[in-house]
Amino acid sequence: MTIAQGLKKFSLFKSFSAEELEQLSSLIIVNNFPAEQVVIEEGTLATDFYLVIKGAIGVLKNNVNIAWMEEGDYFGEMALISGRTRDATVITLTPCILYQIPKDIFDKYLGHRLEVVLDLAQTLDKRLRRHNHLVVSQYESLKALYDESKKNEDFFRFLNEGVHDAIIVFENNDVVFFSQRVYEVLGIPQNEKPNFSNLIHYISGESVKIVTHALKEHFEGALEVEGMRSSKETYPLELRLRLVNFQGRHLRVCVLRDLTETKNRELLIENQKVQMTQSAKMALLGEMASGIAHELNNPLTIIDGFANMLERHATNPEGKGPEIKKIADTIQQMTERISKIIMGLRSFARDGSKDDFEHVPLSQIIKDTVDFLKVKKMKMTVDVIVDDFSPDLVIECRAVQISEVLLNIISNAFDAIAELAERWVRVTVEEKADKVLIKITDSGMGIPPEVLGKMFEPFYTTKPVGKGTGLGMSISKNIIEDHGGTVNYNLDSPHTQFIIELPRKQSSSVIPITSKAS
Repeated sequence: MTIAQGLKKFSLFKSFSAEELEQLSSLIIVNNFPAEQVVIEEGTLATDFYLVIKGAIGVLKNNVNIAWMEEGDYFGEMALISGRTRDATVITLTPCILYQIPKDIFDKYLGHRLEVVLDLAQTLDKRLRRHNHLVVSQYESLKALYDESKKNEDFFRFLNEGVHDAIIVFENNDVVFFSQRVYEVLGIPQNEKPNFSNLIHYISGESVKIVTHALKEHFEGALEVEGMRSSKETYPLELRLRLVNFQGRHLRVCVLRDLTETKNRELLIENQKVQMTQSAKMALLGEMASGIAHELNNPLTIIDGFANMLERHATNPEGKGPEIKKIADTIQQMTERISKIIMGLRSFARDGSKDDFEHVPLSQIIKDTVDFLKVKKMKMTVDVIVDDFSPDLVIECRAVQISEVLLNIISNAFDAIAELAERWVRVTVEEKADKVLIKITDSGMGIPPEVLGKMFEPFYTTKPVGKGTGLGMSISKNIIEDHGGTVNYNLDSPHTQFIIELPRKQSSSVIPITSKAS
């Protein structure tokens, strides 16, 4: 790769002609640095600008790594522009190739191009979002550069309009700089200059105390508060506060971000997640529909037959008491069987994500799940073995969701072993001090390596079109992680095995439940 080709990778040079790039290439110094090589010393005079062609570098302040840069980044421009000494040390983290551009070459080819200045401003914005350390002082250096020369008026306008967040810089309680985005984010009238007082005025309710205390105590970091526009409309607002000592001046930088769109996106994603969960459930119920119909039809047929017998006995009831009692008992058992199937369907089909965490016997969850799966098992001969464990073992969970996870994994096992001569699924529970392990093993001989890395990804499925949504395992993983647990595939098992690890207790308050209606 030629030097000119290397320069083309940087947006900084997108406006340069081929001839200009070739001229600049002949003046650039190419450096091959080993790892842990100091490139720039803090406090030294700025003489060069650097482009990272390969490798990674770290930025140190008082021997603390405060930022990093990698291929495609550049550094050293701020000290060249401001004429100050270097305010940080730069060291290579890996072997690096750096293009070195001396100050006179920088001034001649880059320093007065509007496109270059705009690119520098946009880079500062990215650094503010990614590092939020030295960017404030760099920002102030650019402002000083603007004050020194009106030639940079267009540049500063682009900077003002290009930064998405609103920025206010205070010295004591006086505003020394604010970006135009302040008017949009806070809803301040255009004829009103932002100041310390009206910043507080546009914070709502209890948030005023939080922000006032943070400013008084010189807090540094992020706060999420409730903003209030001039129309009295409230909205979620993030404040990032940073104290900066710039050329002997003690400045407080406040970056404001309207979180309305972010919160709306989060709500939309959460709603879509719920909808996908329900879609996966409905898809599984669709697969099981014929089995459910058969499971309901059997007891209904029995009830119909015994009802006819009762009708015949009603015409001649003498001496038929014991037989009528037996018929009635059978009808009651069939009715209870139908009721359990319907309750299982209702429980599985509803959204359990908003349920409270409850103390539930694990044996009850497993039994309800296995009973519900009988309608799918009817299509094939599969032995479902649940190894004995303490019936007193209770976990704190959302029972509907844990049942959903077990149903997904066991149902997948049924599908995976459908064509095998030996078909079985074993559920084993192990008790630990503060957690439980649920091991689900089937007679399969494992999952192919190409599937392992993708099986928890949304919409990934190995089933034919129309036979699966690809959401079951992804949803199951999210549910278990929401419970503070993990679900993993056991590579050491000779058969296909998933291990679910759950804490016995959650940190939130719970409603004790010892049993459920059958």
